[in-house]
Amino acid sequence: MSCEAVKKSKIVCLVVFIICLFVRIYQINRVESVHIDSALTSTITYSVNPKGVTYYIPQGEYTGRQLKEIFIPKHKDNISADLKNIYLKNGNDALHPNLYYFFFRVFTHSAPNLDLQNLIKYGCGLNLIFFSFSFFLMYKLLDELFSKKDIIPFGLCVAFLNTSSISMTLFVRSYEMQATAVIFFVYAFVKLIKKINIGEKFSKSDVLILFSSSLFCMLSAYLLNMVLGILYASIIAFLMLKKRFRDILTIFVVGIFTMLCSFLIYPNYYAVLFASKMGEINSHTGSDGMLSALKFGYCRCLLTSHLFYIYSIIILIIGSFFKSEMKSRTYLQTFLIIAFFALFSVLCYISPFPLLRYCSPMFPIMALLYPYILQNKTFIVRTIFSVLIAMTMLHASIFAKNVEEFEKPDYIIQTGHFYNLPTIQNLFIGHDKKRIFTQKPEYPVLFFYNGIEDYVDLIYFMADEQKYIFYNTYPLSTSDIIQAIKKHNLKNFYLAIPTNTRININGYTKRSYNAFEMFYELNFK
Repeated sequence: MSCEAVKKSKIVCLVVFIICLFVRIYQINRVESVHIDSALTSTITYSVNPKGVTYYIPQGEYTGRQLKEIFIPKHKDNISADLKNIYLKNGNDALHPNLYYFFFRVFTHSAPNLDLQNLIKYGCGLNLIFFSFSFFLMYKLLDELFSKKDIIPFGLCVAFLNTSSISMTLFVRSYEMQATAVIFFVYAFVKLIKKINIGEKFSKSDVLILFSSSLFCMLSAYLLNMVLGILYASIIAFLMLKKRFRDILTIFVVGIFTMLCSFLIYPNYYAVLFASKMGEINSHTGSDGMLSALKFGYCRCLLTSHLFYIYSIIILIIGSFFKSEMKSRTYLQTFLIIAFFALFSVLCYISPFPLLRYCSPMFPIMALLYPYILQNKTFIVRTIFSVLIAMTMLHASIFAKNVEEFEKPDYIIQTGHFYNLPTIQNLFIGHDKKRIFTQKPEYPVLFFYNGIEDYVDLIYFMADEQKYIFYNTYPLSTSDIIQAIKKHNLKNFYLAIPTNTRININGYTKRSYNAFEMFYELNFK
């Protein structure tokens, strides 16, 4: 390809980056609330309490102002103490490595406080930085994989304009960083495989890139160790095929050194083996056919709602029937697509819940399927169909329906159908039902809770003078509620109960199914 064509491709890539960035900024400005786990990020990262994610607020009466003082970080002069806590205890969060929390604490150091507005501003701002790195690394990866450079902007469109990628930018957790780590490691993998294939020796920079990308993956998420395992095994197998046994030793040394460094950076790296959700993984993998079918259906929802939209697939299929030029597909492209679709399936099966967040780091590599199919078409055909699919992606990124992760399983169960339209998460637009208690701040709120995750995201909306009565009673019975009502002489009040709890008070019967049906206004006589 001529230098002029390469230059045009780079200019188009820059335009794609600007569009992806502005779409994300647009969606960030639409966010009305945050996921419970996003609120937990600040609780874990800042030493607002000694127990982090395992903290239970003591039973008693509080005002909204008191709860905000407890949970919303305002201090910024003890960053060294916070970083030490992240290094040693990680806020007692045994399910995630500590690297993201380290970045989050440093990045939010200049924030006056972490109220809702600043949590969204700084948390999503940090994700925009990770997105920018991801975009650059994905460009380098596509440049290594595809000989036809005009397909690179299209590959970037489908990788970063899909609603999965945008949803993770809006999520103040480590998932945007995880996608960056996966792309970085796959780029290092591709560079090594290409050098092995042509018989070229590894340079010091190759080894350094492999080490740094491996360490980044290990410290981003435990589930990414599956990616490391499969691709490391592939490198070793290819080296054995080429009889480069000395280089196999190099790869082993890099892998062992990476593990040692990860333990130095996070001494409690193996704590996940003793975490409670490991039991959930084991129980889910041995579940019956009904749950397996639901998980399979939900996996289909993840794909058709966030990456492979029905109309995008139709356009892609039509484009695939057009006449092809000389074939330019490679075994490396095919291997990566098959490997990451397989990883996606495994993650859906072993994850505690088949949620988008657990699978989203795989999506940028899975999106390679789009340019993979169109790359062999004539220039005019691949240009037309690339533009058409890119326009569907852009339309979905702006106008997709806001359906949160806890709503979609209910939809599948109740309707028996798959929700195949593009959806976007972590906007929380119009989700006022859970915050119904804010309508009448003169009413007290009787709060029965099972853990910090039952209320931490609600604290941002609490009225300063409104009274909140907390009880840590679980499992909860109707008699427990009636005793508390009589003890505090409550008449008009709001009742908050944990999920999957049934109540029957004064003929009022209700069962709480999910976090957005937990508040009820009652008049007790």
